[in-house]
Amino acid sequence: MDMINSLLSFGAKNVSPEILEQTLTVRGEIVNEIEKNCVTKTKNQTTWQSLLIAPRGSGKTHLTKVLYHRLKNNKDISGRSVIAYMSEDEVGIADFTDLMVSMLRAFVRYGELGSDTLEEQIKEASLVRNSDQRQIFVKNILKSFAGNRIIILLIENFDKILESLKENGQRNLRDFVHQYNNLSIIATSQNLIADIQNSQNPFYNFFNVSQLKKLKFQESVSFLQAVATAEKKIELADEIGKEQYLGKLRAIYELTEGNHRLLVTFYSFLKADFKSELSGVFVKVMNDLKPYYEQFINNLPHQQQKIVKHLSLNRGAVSGKGIAIACFIEPNVISKQLSLLFEKGMIDKNKSGKDVFYELKEPLLRICFEISENPNGLSRLFVDFLCAYYDSKTIKSQYLKYRYGAKFQEASIKCKYENEALFYSLALNEDDIEKISFSHKLFDRIESLSELDNMIHKDNDWVMKNIDNAYENFKKGNALADEGKYEEAIGSFMRSIEVNPQNDTAYFSLGKIYLKLEDTQKALDYLQRAIDINPNNSMFYLAQGVSYSLNSEYRKAIEAYKKSLKIDTNNHRAYILIGLTYSQLKDYDKAIEHFNKSLEIDSDSTHVYIFLGDVYKAMGQIHDAIVFYQKSLEFDDNNINVYNKLGKLQEEINKTDDAIECYKKALLINAMDFKTTFNLGLIYAKSVKYDEALKYLIEAYSLNSDSYKVCYNLGLVYAQKRDFTKSVEYFKKSLEIDSENDLPYVGLAIIHLFEGKYEETINHCNYAIQLNSKRVETYMCMIYAYNALGNFKKVLEISKLLLQNDPKNEDLYDEIGMAYSNLGKIEKAISSFNSGLKINSNNYRLSFHLLGLYIRMNNLSKSKKIVISQKKKVDVILLSEFLTEDIFYNLFKYGSDAFIYSFLDFLIKLVVKEKFESALWKSLPQSLFNVLISIEDYDKERLAYIENNLSNLLSGFEESLIPLKMFKTGIAYLKNDERNAIYKLSKEERTLFNEAVIESRRK
Repeated sequence: MDMINSLLSFGAKNVSPEILEQTLTVRGEIVNEIEKNCVTKTKNQTTWQSLLIAPRGSGKTHLTKVLYHRLKNNKDISGRSVIAYMSEDEVGIADFTDLMVSMLRAFVRYGELGSDTLEEQIKEASLVRNSDQRQIFVKNILKSFAGNRIIILLIENFDKILESLKENGQRNLRDFVHQYNNLSIIATSQNLIADIQNSQNPFYNFFNVSQLKKLKFQESVSFLQAVATAEKKIELADEIGKEQYLGKLRAIYELTEGNHRLLVTFYSFLKADFKSELSGVFVKVMNDLKPYYEQFINNLPHQQQKIVKHLSLNRGAVSGKGIAIACFIEPNVISKQLSLLFEKGMIDKNKSGKDVFYELKEPLLRICFEISENPNGLSRLFVDFLCAYYDSKTIKSQYLKYRYGAKFQEASIKCKYENEALFYSLALNEDDIEKISFSHKLFDRIESLSELDNMIHKDNDWVMKNIDNAYENFKKGNALADEGKYEEAIGSFMRSIEVNPQNDTAYFSLGKIYLKLEDTQKALDYLQRAIDINPNNSMFYLAQGVSYSLNSEYRKAIEAYKKSLKIDTNNHRAYILIGLTYSQLKDYDKAIEHFNKSLEIDSDSTHVYIFLGDVYKAMGQIHDAIVFYQKSLEFDDNNINVYNKLGKLQEEINKTDDAIECYKKALLINAMDFKTTFNLGLIYAKSVKYDEALKYLIEAYSLNSDSYKVCYNLGLVYAQKRDFTKSVEYFKKSLEIDSENDLPYVGLAIIHLFEGKYEETINHCNYAIQLNSKRVETYMCMIYAYNALGNFKKVLEISKLLLQNDPKNEDLYDEIGMAYSNLGKIEKAISSFNSGLKINSNNYRLSFHLLGLYIRMNNLSKSKKIVISQKKKVDVILLSEFLTEDIFYNLFKYGSDAFIYSFLDFLIKLVVKEKFESALWKSLPQSLFNVLISIEDYDKERLAYIENNLSNLLSGFEESLIPLKMFKTGIAYLKNDERNAIYKLSKEERTLFNEAVIESRRK
């Protein structure tokens, strides 16, 4: 058979040995090694067992054919060996007998010396019916033919041969090798045979294994250059060696990944310079290869086909878990299927830690799916190839030629131009896509093919250069804007517009910059120019609407957003912005309507649920607001801001524990979040858990020591804990941060009030009033200070001033009434208390203060009436307080003998009846001590009838014994100067008397 003088993609056996030798390149080393070992062993009458592993198309047949010719023509072993050169895909081998028959026919096929009678002998063997006897018969033919010669078996796809032989056939072959020691096997396989890795297998540790790796890029270049030289294409061989040719070579290498067969296939691209319809040529080559690859896929089980398809259409390595999910294969099944594909040489696996990632062993397996499944009829493989085969300038020129030249062609040619433009567009790099898009209006205005050609191809043409400059200025403007260098960015955009005044995106970018600079008028001017050039861009109207909103022109903003919606009815952002604008207008129903429309388009928008929560909060519908904030967390449960919003709302409805839980969830997301930490400090302070409050407020201070609010609240909490030194320290820090804030002055005033420094309290209140004259708490603090100083006229002055701004404030009437009372203006005091009660008849403090005055006036009926009306309105603690301050004080100080008896009799009976005795026994001792503390204000006669009335009315109450005893002793000791009277008290009673009375008098 005549040999072919060029390499073939398939059928290396038909290529002349010279060509094969010339194109061995880097594979020559492994051929030399196998040849050397085989020759040496044969000369020594021993055998050499070699297994060469490489995937399909890696040149195994090429190497086997070279080995055959070298061994066949080696004079050192020509008389000592006989070669069985098997077919590339040997079929029909079911047992060892079949294998020996195939070897005998290989001797015949290649004319080995003495093989002319073998076919006749094989025919005789076929007549033997018993299989065991037939095997012996054929074995004897093989032994007889070989004689003293070493049989060299050159066999490909040995993995399939072993699989066909099964265990029994494999043992027969191994026994033959051991028994006669005259069979060298030089075999190839697509992957390492699983059976021979098993220690129980006959061929375990039998072969010297070599692996053919894929050619590296430079090795592939050398191979292609060798192919060109072998074909005597000297110019092409020289071109391949040049640096400027590397782009095309790289394109071929990226597609073939160093696969011999594919390199030979794509070598044809180098032999011809395709100027047009390159996609068609490429697809034809792919279609020629497709049946070859399909035969391997079609023989796979369905699950394995699904895996190969998934890896074909998803480039790169994919995890086993990802494959299982995509292919709907159970996890316990996928590992087995992947292992089988790996054993078949279809896929590679790469380990990364505990994970394993899988990819196709041969890149062009993808063509089985990509060519038929690509919706544009163009393979993604081709786009990859094109991007590497041509430089970006050529691709850009070709695209511009077909894209903008189509309109000048007849209908039949126009279609071709459009198709060509399509596949070149897929190969454009992002920079060129942006540049062409940026200048598309200039190309749209071209009026002839010659004008287009000038623009595309003349390097010195000012139009293209200016377009590039305009584009570079535009890009630079965007980069500068991203860096916040707005003035420089404006300069770049303006230079871009000078060259391309029809570029709407440049005006749009200028509008956005002026928005950030809060120059809304300039923003509106540039955005309008963008709209004038391109009225069909919805984004332009959105930006225009935002500008109007910032200008508080909300109706115009809504109109702009609606124009955006006319262009893009599914623009959910427009609905959101309309909703936000209606929120600004407090038209909450329309805001809700448009937010809901946005959700119809994108139901997963977490921000819209937040906006809805904000609207319902503004409407005072707290529970609805909470629902929407919680809904937003279903889509983004890491939103700290939402947890803080929820916390504040939970506080509003007095769900303190829920609020704290929200804040703590926010801290789990970011333990260093200042706002959340501060909110936790505030809520613990509100809950009177001051230690917890301090913990979080101090942490908030460490996160932001420049927050006057943190310092102020630290001052408040320390004040509550009576640590006035720390409290003052933080109030002053708050003032250092913001000296224009009145609250720290109020805080300092309260501290001084606690400390009894009333003048300093008043001074700090005056500072606070200068900064904020409307804070009522400041004036109330002054009122308390003036009360403590006994300046009741000032109390009246301030209270009446506050009453002018707040005439319904019942507490102010209380302060006024107390001031008049302290000034001795009883009728005015009574009038003031009654005015307050008209506003709120349930104000028990006003009632008890009024009661005190009626007691002072000895008005028994009115006194009884108030006590009866208030008996159910106060608890024991408050009642004991009012008994001490309003009832007993006025009763003992101003009540007549008869009034004291009558009122006490009434009060004691009522207290017993209503079961308020505990309040009585708590307030009575303190009230009696108060009398003793100020005993100089009481004459002996009053003291006597106080004592007598109490003794008579309380004689049946054991709880009164000690208080009355101490009261009687106190009168004797303090009023009558009976120095030894105090010793009538027990030691414990004396201690109490000293603490409650003597020490208080001394202070």
